[in-house]
Amino acid sequence: RFAFTKEVAINEQPTIGVCLQGWGKDERFKQRVREICDELVRKIESKIIFIPFHKGEDLKISKDIIENRTNDYQLFLWQEVEDLFEFYNKIDLILGMRLHSIILACLLGKPFVAISLPKTHPLYDPKVESFLELLGYEAIDMAVPAVEIAGKVPEILANRQKFLEQLSPRVAKLRESSRKNIEMMQSLLENVA
Repeated sequence: RFAFTKEVAINEQPTIGVCLQGWGKDERFKQRVREICDELVRKIESKIIFIPFHKGEDLKISKDIIENRTNDYQLFLWQEVEDLFEFYNKIDLILGMRLHSIILACLLGKPFVAISLPKTHPLYDPKVESFLELLGYEAIDMAVPAVEIAGKVPEILANRQKFLEQLSPRVAKLRESSRKNIEMMQSLLENVA
């Protein structure tokens, strides 16, 4: 079961962790992310912190977005997984594109908004969508207006407890299913040997 953190009132300055998948993204993509983040700052005075999961392309795209922005965005660089876990516990919500960013949010009991490229885009990655389907959630298509994407964040923060209470049993069920699959695989391997 998750340890729920304090409720975030909509007038507080929520900290939003942004986790992008940087490989192959163009200027239009970067501009789109800036629009979403700017809208979050405008709408709920969010503190935006980019969290690159991969030191190559994710770091590069995060730096590019931060350098050409109108608001004061930050970058969190982590060395050890423990640093990342500790940081996740300090933020209010993840705006994530990377599968691992969403999985970590689920495991640590953090609300999230998953974003993805349109399914017709050549760089569309179905892994996040597939994982979210197991949990009963959907990613938001980056083609949706920035105002609409940013609008999901205060909605989820205002209903944070409900979001996490619905998520918790789904994650537990997924863990149990994974455990049973591992046990079944071990049993099959023992019978083959």
